Amino acid sequence: MAWQTLYLFGIVDYNFLLFIFASTICSYGFHALLNISESSTTDREKWNYKNRKHLFISIVLSGMVVVMTSFHYLDNIFPILLAFFAAFLYSAPNLSFKPFIWLRRVAFGKTIYLALVWTYITAILPLWLQNQNFNDHQILLYVANRFFLVYAICILFDNRDLQADKIKGVKTITSFFSNKYIQAIYYCSLIASILFAIGINLDGKHLEESIYLIIAPLIGLLLYQKSTQSHGLFYDFGLDGLMMLAAILQIIHLNWLKFTTL
Repeated sequence: MAWQTLYLFGIVDYNFLLFIFASTICSYGFHALLNISESSTTDREKWNYKNRKHLFISIVLSGMVVVMTSFHYLDNIFPILLAFFAAFLYSAPNLSFKPFIWLRRVAFGKTIYLALVWTYITAILPLWLQNQNFNDHQILLYVANRFFLVYAICILFDNRDLQADKIKGVKTITSFFSNKYIQAIYYCSLIASILFAIGINLDGKHLEESIYLIIAPLIGLLLYQKSTQSHGLFYDFGLDGLMMLAAILQIIHLNWLKFTTL
C-alpha cells in the first residue's frame, strides 16, 4: 500500500519501504504481546502466548531496523515521530494505567483511529516525507479513497472482535450502533471510496489508477454478510489482502508490461 503511494506520485524511496515493513512487524508484535495471557481464548491469542518469546525477538530486531532507517529522515523527522506516537496510541488502551484505560471508553476510538493510522502511514506519510503539496486535489482524493476503504474493512474486524472488546471494556462503533446502522455506515464508506476513486480520473489522465482503486471497494460491497459467517483466513488474508488489492494489481500489470516488451 505504501509502495502504491510512492509509485502513483512518481517517488522512489526503498528506505521508506524497509522502514514501513519493519515498523509494521514491530508495532503489531508489541500490540500482540499486550493482548496475551494464560487465559487467552482465541486461537490467535493462544498462538501469540505460546510464541511470546519469538514475538519479543521480532520486536527487538524490527525495532533496530526502524531506528536505522529513521536516520534517513532526520531533516524531516516530525512526520516519523507522529507515526511512532500514532502506533503507540493504538496499543495504549491495553495498558493497565489510568490515562490509557480511559481510551477504552471512547466509542468510535478504535475503528476511526485505526483507519486514520493506516491511511496516515500508507498514504500521507510517504508523501509528507517528500514534501509533496497536499493542496493537490489528486492527493486529497487518493487519501480519501484509502481512508474510506480501510474504515469499512475495520468495521468488519470490529464485528469479529465484538465479544473480545466487550470483555476488555473497549468501545467500538459496532458496540455502539445496531447492526442495521453498522451496515449503512459500512456501505456508505465503500461508496464514498468508489466515488473518490472515480474523482481521481476527472481530468481523464488517470483511468488506470482509478480502475485499480475502484475494484477493492466494489468487492467489499459483497462481503458484509459473508464476514458474519467467516473466521480465520477470511480476515487474516482475505480482508488484509483486499486493502492491498489495488497495489497488487498494479504490480502484476507492470510486470506483465515488462514481460510483453521483452
